[in-house]
Amino acid sequence: MIRYLVLFFPAMLFFAAEGYAQKEDSIYYKLTLDEFVVKDTRLNLKNFIRKMESDETFYRAFRNLRKHGYRGENAITLYDKKKNVRASYESSVVQHSDGNCRTMDWVREKVVGNFFEGGEKKKPRFYTAELFDRLFLTHGRVCEGEEEEDSMHIGKADSKTQGYINDLKKLIFKPGQQVDVPFIGKKMAIFSEKMQKYYDYSFTSGKYKGKTDCYIFTVSAKKDAGEGDTVVKFLETFFDKSDFQILGRNYRLKYSNWIFQFDVTMNIEVERFNSRYIASYIHYDGYWDIPFKKPEICVFYSKFSDYKASKK
Repeated sequence: MIRYLVLFFPAMLFFAAEGYAQKEDSIYYKLTLDEFVVKDTRLNLKNFIRKMESDETFYRAFRNLRKHGYRGENAITLYDKKKNVRASYESSVVQHSDGNCRTMDWVREKVVGNFFEGGEKKKPRFYTAELFDRLFLTHGRVCEGEEEEDSMHIGKADSKTQGYINDLKKLIFKPGQQVDVPFIGKKMAIFSEKMQKYYDYSFTSGKYKGKTDCYIFTVSAKKDAGEGDTVVKFLETFFDKSDFQILGRNYRLKYSNWIFQFDVTMNIEVERFNSRYIASYIHYDGYWDIPFKKPEICVFYSKFSDYKASKK
């Protein structure tokens, strides 16, 4: 179980909660609002917060990566506890997609250290690197529905393991639903009545990347909250004022107990291409430590650009 937790829980971090609201009205009354939010007559704040519970636009931005051609720049570095480089990997890739099937060409690739396991088939030897590979690199020709395990989809659970993985994904895509994740499941429900006492919530007006008018929804753990009371330490989401599309998220998750510990910071951005939003930038800085494994300290980023419309 620990192996699945470490392998698939980081995957959830890429898809921070697609919704916020719980059925309790108490969240609404605990929000801190700035004067620009209060004055915006277009905004029914209570309904807007509830609307976020069913929003899937951020999730689709990642799915859309698999339906378009693009150019990708990737870099991942693994460190030891003394911050010495254990291994690293860089690549420039070009993805081709017809909207259903995709292939990938490697324009440039650089490997330092024992990044891959031995054998003809390249397989990353690190958990985080394996996650990175599965999410953003395409080997051979891959079509929708043919993937053994699509880490961006909550599908039918045909096995106990798949059911567990689906629960982990629901934690992010459908927060508030009952999931079975040891130690941290209930603490991830940051808008539940039980967890509200540990957080400050704010809704403000501002600029996204200095140019797009946006609303900023922020959740931060209270300063007097115990270290073990919360998992989500900070979550900031930017919404385009014109259509409430999610443009980016910044967040930090941290937890420690006698079995495992992690400390992860993520920054994610999306942009519009034709009529769709597509993930454009991801930065990950994380630490994991589990029994019988060396701690993994990893930093990686991926940039996506030069999108191509699919043939379909």
